[in-house]
Amino acid sequence: MSGAHGVGVRAVWLLGLLGSMGCRDAKPPIRIFDAGPDSPDSDVPPPVTFDIAYINEYTIRWNSAGAGLLGFLAIANTGTAPLDLNRVTVVRTTDNDPEIISQVAVERPSVTLLAPGQAAGDLGPGVRELFDTASVLPEPNTDDTLLFSMRFPNQDIGFVGRPLQVEATIRIEDTEIVLPFTVHFVPADGTSSVESVARVRSR
Repeated sequence: MSGAHGVGVRAVWLLGLLGSMGCRDAKPPIRIFDAGPDSPDSDVPPPVTFDIAYINEYTIRWNSAGAGLLGFLAIANTGTAPLDLNRVTVVRTTDNDPEIISQVAVERPSVTLLAPGQAAGDLGPGVRELFDTASVLPEPNTDDTLLFSMRFPNQDIGFVGRPLQVEATIRIEDTEIVLPFTVHFVPADGTSSVESVARVRSR
């Protein structure tokens, strides 16, 4: 896992149904995670390998938590064969708070066969620019159909002041990536913002 670096960008945009979200004055750090080692085998087809660039820490108004976050994630094909996006699934979502329901889902699937060296993901306005500035998604985004959502359907004012640790497991064929998130809830008149972005490697 590499160290954090400053993004150096300030953005305000509309992310899904959440409303305006912007970076705080402190520049969001970048985190790179490695989900596991390579396991090459000359007797089998090339393994499915992919990276995910996403918003891994953000602040949201508690009364927007049910509507949630859209357009925060893109998948990059780092393998040598086309990646069947129709096989993308969210296997599970867990969190560290028994009173909060966390849901990460494929909001809109894609049937694209994503070529090696390309990325896919419907990103909210300003998110692609944030990823570009942070250098977490150098691949060209050639599919804007695939859309992910993150919601908290039992939204409650009691969420305020309770930092939430969420993990979502994304699978394509036999390869999985676990995405860690940190979510902060603020009062209804507070400010929603992005704190950091990250890229996670499958192999």
